[in-house]
Amino acid sequence: MTKGDYFESINAVRNILTPKRLELWRVIRDRKPASISILAKLVDRNFKSVHQDVQLLAAVGIIELRETQGKRGRRQEPRSLADTLRLEVA
Repeated sequence: MTKGDYFESINAVRNILTPKRLELWRVIRDRKPASISILAKLVDRNFKSVHQDVQLLAAVGIIELRETQGKRGRRQEPRSLADTLRLEVA
């Protein structure tokens, strides 16, 4: 997310930034996994649920997915777009 991006309500924040998704973002930011598959292993979750969460985080602009070439074909490399997330209530 860029400076000034916002959610419409606190419920929208709760629906997007769940504890598991925040954990994914922190692991992406700190460990820089080369693929979603590696990310799933790092957080000990199944690929499908991690993939869905990563797609959502990318859709709201917290991370980006870079297409790269892996040993077995193309892969998506998740990258954090922010070092910190800050919530302000007005």
